[in-house]
Amino acid sequence: MNAWPDRPEPLTRTMQLALDDAGLTARDVDVVYASANAARGLDCVEARALAALFGGSRTVITSIKGAIGESGMSGSAACAAALACGAAGRVPPIAGLAEPDPAASPLRLAKTAIDAPGPIVLVNSVASGGALFSVVLRATRDDGGRG
Repeated sequence: MNAWPDRPEPLTRTMQLALDDAGLTARDVDVVYASANAARGLDCVEARALAALFGGSRTVITSIKGAIGESGMSGSAACAAALACGAAGRVPPIAGLAEPDPAASPLRLAKTAIDAPGPIVLVNSVASGGALFSVVLRATRDDGGRG
């Protein structure tokens, strides 16, 4: 049974609290790893929450759940992917994205793999029981052992 949020405000607040804890603003975030799992209701709510903070900005939005599926470890996997991709200086595309929800129209979605615009990453996770988390990470570029 899913108890995903049915309105964007709780997720917007969760993201804002993570940014506050990190001493950052939404403008500082380079990439967001969304919790998007292709469930229309959740994706729409998350898109609205993301648009409230990142709409019209340079921040790139991606999600890996289209590649790995939905599970209890998806949030941890997204954190690992964010750090690994950040070390490579890349942002993965949103796997399986065919028709973005109209609520995502103000967002810069990663439709193809691109160079990471910077090191600051916010990762969202929404558990099926309704728990929300957002964490801010700083991805460190891999210097190939030179530094």
